[in-house]
Amino acid sequence: MKKARIIYNLLLIKVVILISLFSCSKKIHYVIDSNTTYKDYIIRTEKMDFHIDDTVINYTVLIRPNGSFYLRYGGNIDTSYITYFSSIKRGKKIEHYREKFVLKTDSLLSLKSYFPILITHDSSVINHYDSPKDFNFNYTYEPEYSLILNNLNEPNLIESLQNKSIRIIQPIYGSSSYSETPITYSSVRLSINYKNGFLHYSEGKYDSLANFIVNKKDSCQIKEKHIAKINDIIQNIEFDQEYYFAEIGLDIHEKFLIEIKMNEDYYVFERGLLNYYNKNKQLRDLYYNLIWLKMKYLK
Repeated sequence: MKKARIIYNLLLIKVVILISLFSCSKKIHYVIDSNTTYKDYIIRTEKMDFHIDDTVINYTVLIRPNGSFYLRYGGNIDTSYITYFSSIKRGKKIEHYREKFVLKTDSLLSLKSYFPILITHDSSVINHYDSPKDFNFNYTYEPEYSLILNNLNEPNLIESLQNKSIRIIQPIYGSSSYSETPITYSSVRLSINYKNGFLHYSEGKYDSLANFIVNKKDSCQIKEKHIAKINDIIQNIEFDQEYYFAEIGLDIHEKFLIEIKMNEDYYVFERGLLNYYNKNKQLRDLYYNLIWLKMKYLK
């Protein structure tokens, strides 16, 4: 009963948060009015072939004006599902928009998967699959993260020759991200070769024409005491079991991904930035310690 009460309270808290968020939103979706004049909300599209093992999957990459992107299976856009919405400007009148899809380029993007396993669930830690699970087109985490790493000119971690390599990729936004705030994608990567450690940071975003611009690349060596701290955290992670992070209600949080490569072993962790219950806090500690190292060494 006590556990049920805790879950109920967490659910109630999240419902309150969701109500607050939606009530404060400045985006209003509504029924189409034939008497309303709509401005075009340009979403630029690009066709992509995603290669995983010996399979090629066709996607369309859709990039919004703020730089957030999402994927749709197949090479054609169904224009019958256009979103109409209003934006309330500060101290100004309401402006009305409708999505308009514009082909960014005639060329085809060919992208190879950065991951040796297929990410099929964002509320668990996925370890040591011998082969990719049956592909489900409703899940696009793997091609999304691969696209970010490709845009940032990041190496494939599974091919790393370092003793240990850890990388965080963030963020992944949901398909309802119509914010006017520009979206920046980044990677924090730590390469450890016994007592030597190097920190690498990459950052970039899409410009107004949906061209990805890498605006920051930096790296430096870090102190042994900080390497020891990361190693201590990793040693306390039980990699041989699957952990579940309880998300109550809708998942509205940003996503990040943690990769860990230790000699021949590889692990991938896909998670929301916030969670209400974490059985193993080492994953959270690993994330925050890597972000702290980035802020300390690479401002």
